[in-house]
Amino acid sequence: MMCKITKDLIIQVEIDDGFINECNSVYNTRIDYIAKELSLKPDFYETSKKRKIRKLCNNEILDSKDVLDFDFASQSLVPLFDVMDNNYLCFDYAKKQFCFFNTIDEISSDYKESIMDLIDFLG
Repeated sequence: MMCKITKDLIIQVEIDDGFINECNSVYNTRIDYIAKELSLKPDFYETSKKRKIRKLCNNEILDSKDVLDFDFASQSLVPLFDVMDNNYLCFDYAKKQFCFFNTIDEISSDYKESIMDLIDFLG
C-alpha cells in the first residue's frame, strides 16, 4: 500500500544529520531548514488527489548531474521528488522556496513556501 504524503508525515521525519551535511557540501550552501524534507524516506507517495510522486534517494539528490542527467545545482535547485516526465519538485535555495522544475525546458514554476503547499497545488 502506498503511503499518503501529508504535513504530519513530514513533521515526524527523523533528520539524517550526516546526509544534511553532505547536501550542504555538495550544493555549497546551508539548506538545514529543509532537513525534514530531505530526510524523508525514498519511496513512492500518493498526494491528496491520488497522484503518484517518488521521493528521490540520497544518491540521486547528491549526484543528480550523473544519476538524473541534470545539474540541478547549476540552477540553485535541490531535487526532492520525481513527478514523472522530466518534472521534479525542488527546493530553490537562491529564492528559499519550493518549486516545480522541468529538466527539458529548464523552467521553474509554481513557487511555494512549503513542500506541502506545492504538492497540494499540483494535486
